[in-house]
Amino acid sequence: MSKGHVYAARVPGEPEVKIGKTTRPPEKRLREHNNSAVLRDYEYEFLLAVNDPSAVEKEAHRLLKDVRVRKDREFFCCSPREAKKKIKQAAVTVEKRSTGSLLKRLLLNPLRSLVRLLFGTALTISGLLVSLAVLSILYVDPVARTDYAEWMLAYLVGSGILLLFGFRLIRR
Repeated sequence: MSKGHVYAARVPGEPEVKIGKTTRPPEKRLREHNNSAVLRDYEYEFLLAVNDPSAVEKEAHRLLKDVRVRKDREFFCCSPREAKKKIKQAAVTVEKRSTGSLLKRLLLNPLRSLVRLLFGTALTISGLLVSLAVLSILYVDPVARTDYAEWMLAYLVGSGILLLFGFRLIRR
């Protein structure tokens, strides 16, 4: 998301308004329009500095879709005042969306991190407890060493997996 401008420009006397965006100096963009094959020069009717010009332009186009001249062009049959109103409305809408998503990120990321930390800690502790249980059984009961060797090995591998995933979750 780069800062820039959303504008409403038109050739004086023409009914169509062009609604576009630029991340470069607006004067340079106007010169580019005026260097193309137009009989009279474009003039800015309205220019608004925004944080996300692409999103604001897209929203303004959506708001004015009923008066769009052609689907593949940025020209609209509306007054410059109507274009200004819709660009401002689009900027407010986009700003609300971005503020809402920022708020969600600020609130949810720490919550996700906390859940990951708690779950990772629980897995790690579970792995340690299983390992300690298996080792204490092997230490106390010599019969278990021979009769349940496969089961004990499976429990030790399982506890190792719990430890590994627990540590991975905690480190993220």
